[in-house]
Amino acid sequence: MKAETQAVLLEKMMQDQKVHPEYELSLPLFMLKRTVVNRLDKGDILLVGLDKLEFILIYNGNKYANVVLVKSENIEEIEIISMDEIISPSPINSKYEMLKCIFSTLAIEVIDVGIKANISKIGFEDITLITENNDKKLEGKLVEVEGEIAIEITKVYNA
Repeated sequence: MKAETQAVLLEKMMQDQKVHPEYELSLPLFMLKRTVVNRLDKGDILLVGLDKLEFILIYNGNKYANVVLVKSENIEEIEIISMDEIISPSPINSKYEMLKCIFSTLAIEVIDVGIKANISKIGFEDITLITENNDKKLEGKLVEVEGEIAIEITKVYNA
């Protein structure tokens, strides 16, 4: 019995240990007025200002790389097109708040220009929106409005 318990605890400990760094796959960061963010509710539509999907990888809260979606042999992958170790800009004015639109978290072993990562298991319909201060969390789904990419809010969580 004791050996089983130790084995289970060791297995749990190893599962909690991260082998590779984790990156957030996100739409490009954008700013909204703080009053608009506070009034967002279920059913609201946010126009993102994109006519095609663009992605970034975020590591420790900073934009790390620009990536594009690549389809090959029925496999969806992202390919890193440029590296960017720049600290994410914070709003100049306190009236604005940065919004992250995250699809998923990816563990990528090696990260460099030209590297591809499999994202077949990621659903691009569901998206999590988090404010810069983590004081508001929203869930949404991608929709198209007049040929432009938008996000429809499906759930609102207040911290």
